[in-house]
Parts: sequence; C-alpha cells; structure tokens
Amino acid sequence: MSYGCWPLESAAHTCVVYWRRNLPRALYDSSVTPELRAAVVTTGVGAEAVFASLFEFPLRIGAALGGADAEAFRTCGAVLGRLFLRVEDVLALRGERTRLDATLPDLLDGRISALPELLAVPGLTAGALPAHALRVAVAAGRKASAEFEQGCNRLPDPFARSLMSAVGAWVAAPVE
Repeated sequence: MSYGCWPLESAAHTCVVYWRRNLPRALYDSSVTPELRAAVVTTGVGAEAVFASLFEFPLRIGAALGGADAEAFRTCGAVLGRLFLRVEDVLALRGERTRLDATLPDLLDGRISALPELLAVPGLTAGALPAHALRVAVAAGRKASAEFEQGCNRLPDPFARSLMSAVGAWVAAPVE
C-alpha cells in the first residue's frame, strides 16, 4: 500500500515548523534560570534523549495526521535527533560552525551536548576534553548515521525512505 506524498510532506512540514519555533527558544531562552536548568539536568535525562524527542515528536505527529505508520516515523525521528546531536558535537570539537550556531563551551555549558555521556565525564568542560574526544565523537556519529539508514529502510513508502535518507545524509555529512 502506498501512502503517497501526503504523510511525509505533513511529517516534514510539522517537523520544520516545530524545530523553528521550539529549538532556539529551548536552547537559548533567557527566562530559564540556572536553577531550573540544573533541576532539569539532574533528572537523569541527557541531551541525547531530549534531541531524540525534539525530532521524533513532529515526525510522529505528522505521520499520524497523514495516515502513515507513526511508529516507523517515531523511530526514524528519534535516531535523527541523536544523529543531529552527535554531528553538532563533532562540528564544535573541530571548531567549525554548528547548525545551532553554538561553540563547544556553549554546548557543554548549556548541557546540549552528548559528549559528557559519550566520554563518561560528568561535568565535562571545553578546557578538560580528553585527547580522544573527536575520534570517539566521529565514531558515534557514524554509528548513529548507520542506525538512521536502517530506520529509513523500515519506512513503508519509497518516497518517504528517499526523502528521509536525503535528510539523514545532509545531517551526517560532517562525519562521513
């Protein structure tokens, strides 16, 4: 059964609108006090889980609204969120411009980096990076890219697979 273009267009549009409205505000909202940010961070939910949710939610809702398999899009979106975060870390470690326009200290101080969990160094700062940080981050990014491709291959519609694969390739380009 072909779902046509509607579910994917709906999912993609919902995702873009959600990211544009919520991601910058969530990352740089000056009304978020250090105490509130600390309370959120100490709940045990790391940046990886947050980014997985930021990406899966709009894809899942768009797929459901369009009549597609919401679970397949949810899985694909969650992996895409983790991939995005891994690539942000790699770009920041290389000193390159990130897609969030954040430096490595910004990512670490704002707790929007997967590096502390990946390197098993709670409270990691930019000045205390292990020498192997970039190598480990690139390997994690490549692994997330491979997982995303596998998730895309499970999407039922060929157009959805093609478009989501193209999005994943764009996101993963810095680690490939």
